[in-house]
Amino acid sequence: MSRRTDFLTTNTVKQNAARAIFGIDADEQKQWVFQVVALWPNSLKELGRYIDKKGRVHPAIEFLLEILVPALCQRNAEPFKMFAESVTSLAHPVAFHAVSLACELTGYTPPFNKWGMASLTEIVHRSTANTLSTAPVNYYPESFHVPMTEAEFLRKVKDRFKPKEQTIEAGYFNRLCRKLRITFTKEPAKGGRKRKSQLSVLRKRN
Repeated sequence: MSRRTDFLTTNTVKQNAARAIFGIDADEQKQWVFQVVALWPNSLKELGRYIDKKGRVHPAIEFLLEILVPALCQRNAEPFKMFAESVTSLAHPVAFHAVSLACELTGYTPPFNKWGMASLTEIVHRSTANTLSTAPVNYYPESFHVPMTEAEFLRKVKDRFKPKEQTIEAGYFNRLCRKLRITFTKEPAKGGRKRKSQLSVLRKRN
């Protein structure tokens, strides 16, 4: 699960989403590597066909060579580690699904899709912002207040989470949501809607 320092309360939604997908050191090269791996089955026109009829190497292969050949020449193992990590899974799948679901439930497009590609909605939002303004442009809110209880939200995250047989401990999930600044509708028994009997007592006292 998540390390203590992965999701800081000072992070923006997009920074937390990037860490959920790419890990704590989410530099540009690591993001590109993740996207190549995630899209690899669909990136070649025919799986296993690496050279076209004219003998040209597929662009996806060229991109791999641009990363791996210099790494071999420099004896740099880091790009290979990036590929290995990306093949395995998302860095923090629970956090990724929690952020994505919180965005959807509050009317925002998630910062990244499951292939690590940035949201076009946010890009358009930034490009159409007032260019004369000096205020920072942020498509996402500072926090999400989802219209359901934490238990309901956890069930929906579990429905998206794979492997489904792996449990998500409720205490961990509660702490993770606080770090991701996701809040919930209160349970009636925990200070939400007051019961009729409670309301009648309050009226009598007044």
